[in-house]
Amino acid sequence: MIARIHILFAALFLFSCNDEPLGPFTVDEKILITNSEGQIIGGNYNDWRVQNPITGLQLQSPPFPNPTQNSACAIKFSSSRERLRAYIEYPDGTQDIFFIPTNSSVTHYIYGPGFDNEVQFIKVYVKDTLFTSGHIQFD
Repeated sequence: MIARIHILFAALFLFSCNDEPLGPFTVDEKILITNSEGQIIGGNYNDWRVQNPITGLQLQSPPFPNPTQNSACAIKFSSSRERLRAYIEYPDGTQDIFFIPTNSSVTHYIYGPGFDNEVQFIKVYVKDTLFTSGHIQFD
């Protein structure tokens, strides 16, 4: 019985060990690394800082997961004061407009079709003012 328990623990240990926890690719040093739940787990802590604070607006989570393997990642905001117009600006100048409702939070998705194995610099504007920006690694 004890031998079976030891074998079970050994098997669990071997299957839980992984030398590449973020996937089989190289993580770029420019990015802030986040997991699939939006938790920061390392990388460039200067990326995705709020640059121009707006009263009542909070960046709940920088883009996650980052790096992303499915050409999309999410970013979370909350507003406690007013409905806010925001937009994502992509490197080619295209914009993706969305709204942050009053007294609630919103998850918005940043898409990177065609960005294969690339790091892109993305900007988020709120009320036509740069709110935050940073790098996303699309793999």
